[in-house]
Amino acid sequence: MVWNNRVSHLIQKIGYDISTGTMVIIFTDKTARYYRPVSYSLYTGFAHATFPERFYHHVIEGKIPLVN
Repeated sequence: MVWNNRVSHLIQKIGYDISTGTMVIIFTDKTARYYRPVSYSLYTGFAHATFPERFYHHVIEGKIPLVN
């Protein structure tokens, strides 16, 4: 698992499991959401986004399937 710490209002950190293509987002309220399938390039784009909350709402939320 690859992790990136994000200090932002909404997102505490994000992780990516290369072997399964699963991304986890840990929010500042300690909830975790798992998404799959996620390409590594999408994960790195998110990890380096200037505005991670905006990236999350426009690219990930509701567009990539949640894993239960």
